Amino acid sequence: KGGRVVSSKVAGLLDDFLSLYRSNDGLGASIKLGQVLSELAKGEPSVAQISGDGDLVARIKKHVVGNLDGDLAMPALSKAMGVSESYLRAVFREEAGVSLGNFVRSVRLVQSTYLLEQGKDDLGVIAEKTGFGSLTSFTRAFRRMYEMTPSSYRKRKRAEAEMNTI
Repeated sequence: KGGRVVSSKVAGLLDDFLSLYRSNDGLGASIKLGQVLSELAKGEPSVAQISGDGDLVARIKKHVVGNLDGDLAMPALSKAMGVSESYLRAVFREEAGVSLGNFVRSVRLVQSTYLLEQGKDDLGVIAEKTGFGSLTSFTRAFRRMYEMTPSSYRKRKRAEAEMNTI
């Protein structure tokens, strides 16, 4: 199968992500992966195309990353990709090794950690930007994934920043 040539900036971010992941810093790895997704969403060109069903999976991933605030439910995704829901579900699970629903939720949460790290938006705006239907569903999903609420995470980061300035 083909590959993707990435910029040195994205390659560096991926290296940082892998280091954090290997050191069991799940939250730090998520934040770094959010930066990677943000860079890729800016439209970095794909140099080589993947053929067959892998192309469909690549198109799905690109669509998800580029439309986090949109409708990413199975009916909408199958319509956008021009294939049946059952085919889409089966191909994605086979090629990506994870269910499409779990992939979408994970990408949304990774992007939310990145946005929380930036500290510019309030939690409701972050929930909206990452496609969660409400602040409650965002908080619930975040807690399940990271074992803390988004507001707890933000408070922890602010406290860390204050400690670093002393």
